[in-house]
Amino acid sequence: MAKRPTPKQRLSSDRGGKRYGAYLRKQWRRLRNRMNSPYATFVENKDSGDKALEKITKIKA
Repeated sequence: MAKRPTPKQRLSSDRGGKRYGAYLRKQWRRLRNRMNSPYATFVENKDSGDKALEKITKIKA
């Protein structure tokens, strides 16, 4: 006779949420560490105004 498969436990419904929470905590820790690093610098904004002007093709008078 063939052996029966081993019965498996059902996964809890919030297992994916726990994994996502662990991922978020890891990201927050990484970002906080980067922010508090002595090598961290302030980032200047890109010239978004110049980009907007380039996209304008027609000016209404």
